[in-house]
Amino acid sequence: GETMTEDPRPDDPIEAEPEASEEEAAQAPAGGPAYDQVALPDTLPVLPLRNTVLFPALVTPMVATTERAKQLVEQAAGGDRLLVAVAARDAEVESPGPDDVYTVGTAVRVLRMVQNADGGQRIWVQGLRRVRIEEFVQTEPYLVARISVPAPSRADPVEIEALQRNVARMFLQYAE
Repeated sequence: GETMTEDPRPDDPIEAEPEASEEEAAQAPAGGPAYDQVALPDTLPVLPLRNTVLFPALVTPMVATTERAKQLVEQAAGGDRLLVAVAARDAEVESPGPDDVYTVGTAVRVLRMVQNADGGQRIWVQGLRRVRIEEFVQTEPYLVARISVPAPSRADPVEIEALQRNVARMFLQYAE
């Protein structure tokens, strides 16, 4: 497919390349801004993901296996290292277009890219922040969209506390 999947084997060694831990991969470039301070341009390439959702701050290893995904990742890695990762509505769609992806995704920064022996590209990305896709401005050779950063939602502190207690209670029940 033209999408990427979360790397199911994050601990596999990478041939001809020294192994880097996720902690090493997550190190911001010297003098680079913190993940939530990275300035985002108005348009970014859009990478559809299968069965994967990325979140701000988290570092996630992935593998690009299709030509479209490889081209997008190479362009991003050679430029500002930024792209939007967005879930595909249907993991079976081989080449997701504008109507095949959700409109809210995560702006991510490519931290590291390594060629696999099989020709795939292994990348580590860090989620920066939630973004909304406003409109697609390019569909070939890969998707590019105009984006906006939604205002953070302000939840009721009482509701947050109740949700935290429910999650803690459910976790304890599950752990038993």
